[in-house]
Amino acid sequence: MINKNGYEIEISDFSSPLMYDDGKDMNSIIEWFLNQNINYKNSSFHAPFIGLQIKCRDSGISTLSRNRIETSIEIANKLGCSKFIAHTGINPLASTNVFSEIVDFHVNYWENLAEKYPDIVICLENVWENDDKFFISFFEKIKSKNIKMCFDLAHAIVYSDTPYITWLNDLSEYIVHVHLCNNNLKEDNHYALDKGDINISNSIHKIEEILSSPTYLLEVFSVENTKTSIEYLYRNGIVSKEII
Repeated sequence: MINKNGYEIEISDFSSPLMYDDGKDMNSIIEWFLNQNINYKNSSFHAPFIGLQIKCRDSGISTLSRNRIETSIEIANKLGCSKFIAHTGINPLASTNVFSEIVDFHVNYWENLAEKYPDIVICLENVWENDDKFFISFFEKIKSKNIKMCFDLAHAIVYSDTPYITWLNDLSEYIVHVHLCNNNLKEDNHYALDKGDINISNSIHKIEEILSSPTYLLEVFSVENTKTSIEYLYRNGIVSKEII
């Protein structure tokens, strides 16, 4: 389906903590991906995120978290992926008193990582933030051209009181990748685009008005949901051809 339709993918297998169990033969798993008839040149790669905090008072947690991130970006590099999608791991409810310290830490960490992988664009994704203040402060200090933003529309609608249009306008210079799915406006359901309560067609038109040629991921978690989502995009005149 990928090759017939000319689509790219986002590899999310390595975002699961199960991939990093001691018994896993990571080299054989990477080899499996390399042996598929897929060119990952324009594909993205999702970093692990469950329970990870690269800045944490518990040094064991922070060390493990950084190891997971650095192991996964090395895998993305081996596969030849062009984008690396990562969560910050920040709990915005617990971070307000040390906001500037957290921003400075993340600026330093991600810039050092980007310097080691110049062929990969690192994209930090919004998750639980109620507003876009962290990302504005972060990108004001970032000097690397290889650090950008992944905007998750559903996350912004479910978790943020700030309208998603504000996110787009404030961060349009930095957003290069967009995650799309639908939901019930209360939970991050990852429904297909034709299900749920978000007006996806209207949202995409607004995104296209504000952003400059972002890439999109249909984060809908099954082949069938992907097909119905692309059919929805075709029916609404957003993509120009039906899925084969």
